[in-house]
Amino acid sequence: MRNVLICLFLTPAAQAQEALTTSTFQSYTEGRIFAFAYPGENPYGTEHYLENRQVIWAAADGTCLRGKWFEADGQICFRYRDWPSLNCSYFFTHEDGMLVVPGENNDRTHLASLTQTMLPNQCDPGMS
Repeated sequence: MRNVLICLFLTPAAQAQEALTTSTFQSYTEGRIFAFAYPGENPYGTEHYLENRQVIWAAADGTCLRGKWFEADGQICFRYRDWPSLNCSYFFTHEDGMLVVPGENNDRTHLASLTQTMLPNQCDPGMS
């Protein structure tokens, strides 16, 4: 059965929320797989959060990237092998998962939702 992603715009209450801290983000994500989607669109990838802040990104087009995440200036940043740019965003909890606001977009209008999924990450070791 496919997971259904619910993409939501930030409500005024969510806009006032503080971004997740490093420890909260780690406890919320470690050992889990989350699917990413923009409002009204199909998921564009999944990310498996492993121990020691290791991640495996699986894009919808089949691209696989391994990397690490870390905190910088209140944002959660991702550095992937074989990817030249750093990717930093603010993460906020939501009743259905998390909302992601890119660091360069301070007006919080372009966001993605993350919903935990039980589907395997196609890039994990042992996956075909």
